[in-house]
Amino acid sequence: DNYRVEYRRRFLDGACHAGARALAANDAERALRYYHRAVAQVPADEEASRGLMRCYAALGDTNGVHKAYRVLARAVQDELGIPLAGPGAETRSLFRELTEGVASG
Repeated sequence: DNYRVEYRRRFLDGACHAGARALAANDAERALRYYHRAVAQVPADEEASRGLMRCYAALGDTNGVHKAYRVLARAVQDELGIPLAGPGAETRSLFRELTEGVASG
């Protein structure tokens, strides 16, 4: 079981690192694929979800930003077993920044 946890952590770290590099190279579509893989493995991972939101924002997909945030919020609630739980402050702040920036144009 420790092997699985370690493997998942390494996969997640690698996918997020590759996503960040792709996004830094202005390849949001490639980055999106990496972050999708990470979130598919660990839906409550905030780093991966923030990357996903950044990709959608870079592609001009406001609905994608909202969906990624909602999926994360649901996953955090499920993981913690607390109905009103939600993403952390850094993720909430990024969500506001990305959605307000898109809305104001």
